Amino acid sequence: MLRTKEGGAMVNMQDHASCERAVMNLNNSFFFDSKLSVGFSKQDFVKIHPNPSELADGSPSAKEYTTDKNNRFFSPDSINKTRFSPPTKVVHFFNAPPTFSEDDLKEVLKRNSTSDPVRIRIFPIKPGARSAAGLIEYASVADASEVMVQSNHSIIKNPTGKMPFSLKLSFSASPIIDKPGRGGDKRGDPEDK
Repeated sequence: MLRTKEGGAMVNMQDHASCERAVMNLNNSFFFDSKLSVGFSKQDFVKIHPNPSELADGSPSAKEYTTDKNNRFFSPDSINKTRFSPPTKVVHFFNAPPTFSEDDLKEVLKRNSTSDPVRIRIFPIKPGARSAAGLIEYASVADASEVMVQSNHSIIKNPTGKMPFSLKLSFSASPIIDKPGRGGDKRGDPEDK
């Protein structure tokens, strides 16, 4: 966080292409009743101080995420699996327990955010799958963005093991498609038409 500019921060990205994607996809986004302005810095890199100061909420003013377990851009293999999407009103969720229901998902999201989903589609679970995934639609891009900030990496108890699940969220370019003849069933992968 910048001490000289309230509400400002600097983020050091891995490479120039990552910076361009961040500016292209996030600049002028609107959420939490504010517009996010993202641009290129005159600085070549961000220097992390060994003892960062505390912000008003008690969190540190600087943090290193390079080796964080939630960093999806840690290895070339994980970067190749990542699909980039600008903010949309549809959020893709994954890494949920395989027995996860719509009610379970709503409960987890309600713990952290105030926006209720418009629709949820949980993809069919394949035999032997270790986790569940699906799509969540919100009324607006701002609502979906707020949920991303508040609920990404929510911890969910593992009903069959010691290690909990860390719910992962990302924006989705795929809409939720209602399938005819399903009697209102909202489960199903939108790609199997």
